[in-house]
Amino acid sequence: MRVICACVENGQELLDLARVIKTLHTMGLSIKLKLVSLEQLYQDESFSWVKRELPVEKDILIIPRYFGKKKPFPYHGSLLKALAVLLAKKKMIPFCRQSDIVVVGIQSVFQRMLYTYCS
Repeated sequence: MRVICACVENGQELLDLARVIKTLHTMGLSIKLKLVSLEQLYQDESFSWVKRELPVEKDILIIPRYFGKKKPFPYHGSLLKALAVLLAKKKMIPFCRQSDIVVVGIQSVFQRMLYTYCS
């Protein structure tokens, strides 16, 4: 079994990852997904339905909102963003440690792969 750990920023990135994982799953590859979910931090509710649709075993680490409900993470200043990352790091590193691959910035990775493949 291959273990993929992914940290996605939004529902679209998760949807892109889900499509790839479904394809690999239908090809007979045994995959476990360890998902670092930023849905609460980013206040993006599109994560929930995509997580239910993934046909593989999964562990999910939900990163909480650290600074209240008033504004989503992208609208905080640099200092609060850095603090949130440092707080989340303590949970994320042990969670991701036993993975075969850790993927972050998924859309750009897929875009580069597709560009390389299609050009």
